[in-house]
Amino acid sequence: ETYTLRIRRDLLDTAGNRLQEEYRKTFKTTPEDRQRVELAAWKISAPKAGTREPLTVRFDKAIDRNSLERYLSVTDASGKVVAGSAAAGATETTWAFTPSAAWSAGTFRLHVQRDLEDVAGNNPLRAFDVDRRDPAPPPQALVLEVIVK
Repeated sequence: ETYTLRIRRDLLDTAGNRLQEEYRKTFKTTPEDRQRVELAAWKISAPKAGTREPLTVRFDKAIDRNSLERYLSVTDASGKVVAGSAAAGATETTWAFTPSAAWSAGTFRLHVQRDLEDVAGNNPLRAFDVDRRDPAPPPQALVLEVIVK
């Protein structure tokens, strides 16, 4: 289904001020998603050593933008966080990390925090809406290796 959220301009904000203009956002719903975030389904593209090309990840489903900004990080082989900037793709199905300095050859790790959620609230540990009587899915590693050559 397609829906439009409409907020009229006569609505007051928390300070008692009227909105400057009406706000509309049209969106389309999708079928229900009762599957946890499966990291094995992610496609990682490693950058080339000596460049500042982004490390990119393509997800099998949309991941919440706020989660992408907060719950993914990259470390080097010694465990030190790699400085840089990250950006989610327009449809939240990709993520790109660009380092502040050129990549060196070696092994890097993409760390995924357990709080990362897809747009349905599912995380890497479990689906949002589950029957607690069902067996829990097998654990999955929350660290993915990236080899830069």
